[in-house]
Amino acid sequence: MNRGTLLVKNVVLASSDSNIEDDDDDDDEAGKFLELGQDITKAYGPLGIVTAGYEEESLDRIVSACEAALTPPDSISPYFPVAILGKSDLKQTFKEVLSQLMERDCLLPEDGDELVLVSSDGRANSSYLRYPLVLFSGFEVPQLQQALRYIESMEKELPAQPMCAMAVPNAMDKQMSQLLEEIEGDYHENQVKRSVPEA
Repeated sequence: MNRGTLLVKNVVLASSDSNIEDDDDDDDEAGKFLELGQDITKAYGPLGIVTAGYEEESLDRIVSACEAALTPPDSISPYFPVAILGKSDLKQTFKEVLSQLMERDCLLPEDGDELVLVSSDGRANSSYLRYPLVLFSGFEVPQLQQALRYIESMEKELPAQPMCAMAVPNAMDKQMSQLLEEIEGDYHENQVKRSVPEA
C-alpha cells in the first residue's frame, strides 16, 4: 500500500457530490488509486469503521491503530463504533449498515453468518473474502492517512493487509455485496500489477 493512497475504484468514488475532482472520462478503469488530500478532501458519514475478515486479536490491532490516528497529542481518544459484517449484511446498502453503527458496535456475527477469508485451497463460496476489509467512515483526511500508515506498519502483526476504503456519497445506496465485489476486484488487480516487475 502506498502511503496516503486509498484502495477504492474510481467508479465507486467519482461523483458530482463527493468532493472529488476527476478529469478522467473512463470511470470504468479498474485498479485506479485516488490520492487523499488531492482527489479526496473531506470526510463523509458518521464516525466509525466497518470491517470483515479479521479474528478478534487482529481486529483489536486495527482498532488501536484507528484510535491512535484519531487522537491529538495529549488528548483522550474519541469513541467510535465498529461494525463487523456478516453474510446477512450483503443485501443491505452501505447506508443501512452505517445507520446501525452504534447498535452493532463490536457485535460479532452469529454462528454461520461470518464472512471469512477464502480457504487455503482457494475454494470460494458466498461467505468468503479474498482479503480482510476495513471501511472508514467520518475520518478526516489527515486522520485516515495516519491510520493507513499505522496499519501498513503492522504488516508482520496481521495475517493479511486489509482492503481499505472510505465512505463517500455515491457509495451509500450500493448493496454491500456490490461494494465488496468492486473494492475486492480493484484491490486484487492492483496487487497483481504490483507483483509484476517493471521492464
